[in-house]
Amino acid sequence: MGDIVVKSKFIPPRCQNRFWHNKFLWRKYKKIKEYPLMILEGGPGYGKTTTLVNFLTTNSPDAHYWYSIEEKKIDTTTFWINLVNAFGVGNKKIENATSSLLQELKQKDLSINTFIKKLINILIDNLTTDTYLILDNFHLVLNNESILESLSYFIESLFSSLHLVILSRQKVQFPKLSTWQVKGEVAIVKERDFILDQQQVEELISVQYDLQLNTSEIEKIIKTTDGWLLAIDLMARKLKEGMKLEEILSKEDNTFEMIFDYLKYEILDDLNHRLKEFLLKTAILKKLDVRICDQLLDIDNSQMILEKLVTKSSFIERIDQGQYRYGKHFHEALKTRTDKVYDQDELHDKAKKIYLKNNYFDEVLYHSQELEENDEIAQLAVAHSKEWLKDNEFGLLRKYLTALSEEAFHAYPLLLIYRGNLNCCLEEFELMIENYQQAKYIFQRQNNNEGIVIALIRLTRSYFYIKSTKGLDYFQKLKGYKRELSTDQKDMYTYLKIKSKLIQGEVKEADNLVKDVQISDKYYNSLKSSLAFRKGNLKEALKLIRKVGDFNKYFWNSISFHNNPLFYPILYHLFRGEVDEAQTYIWEKLKSCNGINKSLLESYLVFSYRLSSAHLIEYYNKEYIHILDAINKLSSPLDLTWHKFEVLAQLVSFQAFYGNIEEGIKYGKKGLTYADEQRDKFAKGILLRGLGFNYYFNEELMKAENHFKKSRYIFININNKLQLASSLMWLALTLFKLNKEVEFEIIMSKFLQIIQENSYEYLILKSSLIGTSDPNYFIPILIEARKLKVKSDYVNKLLNELGLSKLNRHPGYPLRVQALGDFKLFRGREEVVEEDWKRKKAKELFKLFLVNHKKLISRGKICNLLWADKAIEAAKRSFNVTLNALNKILEPTRSAQEEPYFIIRQGSSYGLNISIAYDYDVALFEKLFNKGKKADEYIIRINYYRQAINLYKGDLLPGDLYQDWITKERERFMSLFLDMADELLIYYYQNREYEKCIKLTDRMLEINKHFEQAYFYKMKSYNQMGQRSFAIKAYQSCKKVLNEELKINPNSRIEEYYRSITL
Repeated sequence: MGDIVVKSKFIPPRCQNRFWHNKFLWRKYKKIKEYPLMILEGGPGYGKTTTLVNFLTTNSPDAHYWYSIEEKKIDTTTFWINLVNAFGVGNKKIENATSSLLQELKQKDLSINTFIKKLINILIDNLTTDTYLILDNFHLVLNNESILESLSYFIESLFSSLHLVILSRQKVQFPKLSTWQVKGEVAIVKERDFILDQQQVEELISVQYDLQLNTSEIEKIIKTTDGWLLAIDLMARKLKEGMKLEEILSKEDNTFEMIFDYLKYEILDDLNHRLKEFLLKTAILKKLDVRICDQLLDIDNSQMILEKLVTKSSFIERIDQGQYRYGKHFHEALKTRTDKVYDQDELHDKAKKIYLKNNYFDEVLYHSQELEENDEIAQLAVAHSKEWLKDNEFGLLRKYLTALSEEAFHAYPLLLIYRGNLNCCLEEFELMIENYQQAKYIFQRQNNNEGIVIALIRLTRSYFYIKSTKGLDYFQKLKGYKRELSTDQKDMYTYLKIKSKLIQGEVKEADNLVKDVQISDKYYNSLKSSLAFRKGNLKEALKLIRKVGDFNKYFWNSISFHNNPLFYPILYHLFRGEVDEAQTYIWEKLKSCNGINKSLLESYLVFSYRLSSAHLIEYYNKEYIHILDAINKLSSPLDLTWHKFEVLAQLVSFQAFYGNIEEGIKYGKKGLTYADEQRDKFAKGILLRGLGFNYYFNEELMKAENHFKKSRYIFININNKLQLASSLMWLALTLFKLNKEVEFEIIMSKFLQIIQENSYEYLILKSSLIGTSDPNYFIPILIEARKLKVKSDYVNKLLNELGLSKLNRHPGYPLRVQALGDFKLFRGREEVVEEDWKRKKAKELFKLFLVNHKKLISRGKICNLLWADKAIEAAKRSFNVTLNALNKILEPTRSAQEEPYFIIRQGSSYGLNISIAYDYDVALFEKLFNKGKKADEYIIRINYYRQAINLYKGDLLPGDLYQDWITKERERFMSLFLDMADELLIYYYQNREYEKCIKLTDRMLEINKHFEQAYFYKMKSYNQMGQRSFAIKAYQSCKKVLNEELKINPNSRIEEYYRSITL
């Protein structure tokens, strides 16, 4: 043993001039001084050494000592001599103080433990501040028990200011490690802590390489590297050199060859022949199953080998009992070497047969692809697709079908049927139709009648699923193959025949056919549920559709739109006016739906929003047109006939209640023409009623009466009592307006009878998709029916449910009030304009009532607030005059002797009749906030907040800035808005809806320009969109506003993020 000391092993790697601080690791490293020992475990290239050097160079440049172990076969004495020399190289005093001690050790004049005691004493005398000793490459001595034992003694002898840090590629196991862990004397940083996540990769590339990549590019890097620092670093260097990411990821680039060479040197060259053989042969497997490895290599000890490899390398991990996998880059390195040593085709063929024997079809596909056995893949798909669909193995089937060429589908056209079924499961309905049509075409060319029948049944059912009359054309073609049908197909044919009647609105004919045919229960229950829905028996339909069960499990087995379990609960709730239930259901389903189903769910969401509030008229109109355009685009090749009818009907209804009546009539007539072309009586009845709405509100009552009567006749003929009741309700209202008392009495009696017998009270008690936008329009006919003694007991019950049993008159419309933003007041459809407010104080009084809408206000308090400058009696007189003026504005046709409806009085206190008389945006805003706050599910809370934020068009009554009684409430609602917007910001950002996030920050900053959270997310969103300059401008605006107006700087989080995008 010579006395020459090779100092390079005691010098830490050089710290880069420009490096990224991994904040997560640095937080861990800052705790080194809290422990005698810290262990860093991780494979090569994970950044153990680099990150630690950077940390120590920054935080303790003169207080750390380094020993990089270079030899595997090192004796204990040499190890300790090197460890002491690590101190001596950096500290002359320690070098001098330990020279004689080292001589004694070399001459074996003292034991290792005695040596350690003396060394500790020397170090205590010479190290007065926190000092760090780093042992790098410790995995090289993990099998040396003598070194582990002596180092354990050293660790237990450490004094408070000396801390040992061990870096190892393998798991470190000291004899007393578990004891130290229990005592809190050791901290371990594991390999997973060195794997970088998306944000860390983004920061690394931005700070260290001054590169700005978008989210998509960062995701590609993460996917390719698995967060491995070495690979990320190599890619970043090439990007800095000017290469495009696509070039780096291509096979032509040598980036990954460099990584493979590195791994070969670090791991493969260090193994014996038996382990190398195992690694190279099993490299052809996607994952390592002990049983498969045994069969592939004809051995019985794969478990033992794999466990040994796990302890030797971090590039193999145990994922389950008997299951392992190679790290991505290590696996690629192995496969590269295997190709040079063994016949890979032979190995793949053997593995394929083993997997096939065990029914591991995913792995069979992988090895078949490697062998380019395309015909075998096609035959496997034909043989097993049906069972894979049945077992919900959609992913497996998709892999097989994706692996096939177009030639394979022509050779095996049944695969196109399976592909269509799969696309239906994945909600890719356009592709589904295309697949079935392709299959039909090929079967026809092959004169394969059996295949033609299968394709025609699928096409007919698919179009019937979306309630399209195109299904009638395919059903007509199917009739020509009746003799070719199997027993089960005959059942299906009968079922489709009855469905064809329902599609055309021939409910009675369909009902008669169901009574006469003998078909299986699954078809029978489905047809009965369709009939129940068409007749308006919602509860019965829901009950029956639940019986259908697994028959509707897959979309290609779904019977029709209204029988689809996905949509039926929505219709059930919206028809009954149960808006909250419908919305909650839709929000939940939107989390997992895509394609057409998602579009249709969103259309129903708009319908539900309109029922809960009429304050976003421009938004609803825009959305209806957008949905209609989207459905028109989707109609080829799908022909979404029924969905088009539904949107048209809702658009016609919306225009009648809130929008442009001329547009409503235009859309209604367009829909009627379309309904006639499609021979759909059901849709025609709905559209006739919608046109009636428009004529009614346009005061063309004779036309309204005519359309409601036509609608009534249709629903009588198709035997739909629910739709009939709705048409009768509107017809009764029109007859009441026309003063046709006799006819009114007959129609009203029939209407009341139907809703009582069928529990349809929600039609007149709630805002619903099928009845009315507001029950206030129909209260006058209830009062009139009671007066005429038409089912008066039942009418009293209905009025009592509305809280209006004592009412003798009603204006026949609701009030709609907008107080957030510009103040607006509507009597039904009619807006109260500024000229209508003859007295300024009448408007002030109304606003006072609005601000206090939850309570009544005493006359004395009102006088004090509005006429503080007048004597009490004069103020009272002014109040009476003003109140009369206000009532005249709200109810212009009310006689002086009749009680007001909208303003109520109790003793000497006054206020709003808030039972059902008002649609008030402020009340709804607060209601939505409270619903969101109470919601258990995050997505439900977010959606309530989103509705509330849309309602907030500006400050509460902004035209009354100097009224003290408004200011407090204005500030409260402003605070509620910011609280909800704050949470919504995070949601938008996390879901990558950056434009929405930025738009919301702008709204927030208009209200409170000091709101730092808004600036922060504005910066982050712009940066994620690749618009770094705008992110910087957002920071500069924030700093300027805070500096100039509050004399403060942006918070540390904003400053830190700004540095990360500019350094």
